[in-house]
Amino acid sequence: MKDRTVEVLPQTLLDKIAAVATVRTFPKRAIIVTEGDDSDSLYVMLSGRARVFVADEKGREVQLNQLGAGEYFGEVTLDGGPRSASVMALEDCRCAVVKRTELTAFLEKQPELSLHILRKLARRVRDLTENVRSLALMDVYGRVARLLLELAEEKDGKLVIGEALTHKDIASRVGASREMISRIFSDLSAGGYVTKEDGRFIIDNYRAVAKVIDKQPNTVMHGDAHPGNVYFRNSEAGLLDWQAVRRGHPGRELSYTLITGMTTADRQACERDLLAVYRQALAAAGGPELDPDELWLRYRQGSLYAYVAPLITAGMGGMQAESIAMEGVKRGVAALTDLETVAALKQSLS
Repeated sequence: MKDRTVEVLPQTLLDKIAAVATVRTFPKRAIIVTEGDDSDSLYVMLSGRARVFVADEKGREVQLNQLGAGEYFGEVTLDGGPRSASVMALEDCRCAVVKRTELTAFLEKQPELSLHILRKLARRVRDLTENVRSLALMDVYGRVARLLLELAEEKDGKLVIGEALTHKDIASRVGASREMISRIFSDLSAGGYVTKEDGRFIIDNYRAVAKVIDKQPNTVMHGDAHPGNVYFRNSEAGLLDWQAVRRGHPGRELSYTLITGMTTADRQACERDLLAVYRQALAAAGGPELDPDELWLRYRQGSLYAYVAPLITAGMGGMQAESIAMEGVKRGVAALTDLETVAALKQSLS
């Protein structure tokens, strides 16, 4: 995995910059800066993640980099030129923004930032040289392999990529079409070079795990309680479109609703509290009293449905805007990972 420590500012320097900067927040998918703009500020990421990319007039994009907390962008505008790339928030971001006039004075007082910028730009030159080499001398297979090796970490003797990547994401990073990336991954999977272990387990055992998810106790479920089917009237929420109503374990409906309806960060922060609220409300309404540990396990297992349903929607196409459909897939994949859903299902099947 590529070492990114040279990109991250030390905490002492971050604190000094934050003290003189204006702090701004940007919601997920917001464009923070646009390629070609004349803005002259340095942006330091205090929290969140963002992607750096360039695009043409037809909307085709090539991703240059991803940024996380402690990293910064905008130093190239120190030469007085326009923005060389666009930056979009991948999740909610907080940035310390320092204008060029303020930055110049800060650099005079804090030469360690100047040295950090020099080291980062030197690293960028090396990376760009390697990228040019790849584009000129490697075919798409080689560029994909290089990217996967850069993203992978060794775990239990295997190289594992924890980041949830779509073929579109990979295509934008290596300068290829999504169709080409799909063909390459088909070849890599067939040859045993790349495996999607959790996905393969789900495919091979779907009928069995579906029975695990809907084991009793059961309640009446809406069956499709995603954000698009929610309405509010007189400050109370309700659900539209009851054509998929059925009986099943509430863990399935809860996981589907929370995973598709909330950002991954928000879900992770409050899902246990929301399950506790549900348990109390169900019992108060005359329903079964659910054991909290058992509900947590069934919720983790039920997240399988929050992965499969968005995947089917995105794969069929035409049911939602592509951006919305792919967001559902990303949230489902993230939950499948952080809730360790496959491990929870294996536990009940063994």
